[in-house]
Amino acid sequence: MIVKYKQQIKLGKIKFSNKLQNLFVYGIYNFKIYNSLPELVITHLQKKYYDLKSKELKDEIAFLDNKLENYNFESAMKEYRDQSMRLFKASLGKRFGRGGSRTTFNTNSLWKDFDRFIKEYPVILSTTHSLRNCAANNYLFDYVLVDEASQVDIVTGALALSCAKNAVIVGDEKQLPNVVPDEVRGKTTKVFNAFQLDEA
Repeated sequence: MIVKYKQQIKLGKIKFSNKLQNLFVYGIYNFKIYNSLPELVITHLQKKYYDLKSKELKDEIAFLDNKLENYNFESAMKEYRDQSMRLFKASLGKRFGRGGSRTTFNTNSLWKDFDRFIKEYPVILSTTHSLRNCAANNYLFDYVLVDEASQVDIVTGALALSCAKNAVIVGDEKQLPNVVPDEVRGKTTKVFNAFQLDEA
């Protein structure tokens, strides 16, 4: 193609209509270019392209550097948190909302009206000590999740697990062990010795 173009230039065979097309399509307004060798034209255009592309990338880098320098991460994180919370609440409303006004509970509702309370608030946060007291008699939660499990003593842990259809125990070897006060340690030691309980 380049050879053919070179021959056309030498023979003066580039049509005026082609020159007009190049003017309107590619913006080539200087017709002197047609007097140059194709190799020189291509080299010139390649250099022009890379110069412009290099400038475009440098300008974009400078723009992004300036944007990062003036970027308020604290404000962006606050906006992100707020939008996430709105989305979360909308999702909960769509899933659990019934279109009417929500039931209002008082401090006694947890014990006196537990069935309606648990339908409205299906997730309860509690300590292992008080979970059984929070629920109605013989109520079984679908799941009881025990976090920091290595810090839970066997007695209160067993009380929490007695309320569970399913249990998820979360802990690892790096966590602190259960802290037993000296008074409790003394009493439990007496119980273990009196009944000759197995160490396990």
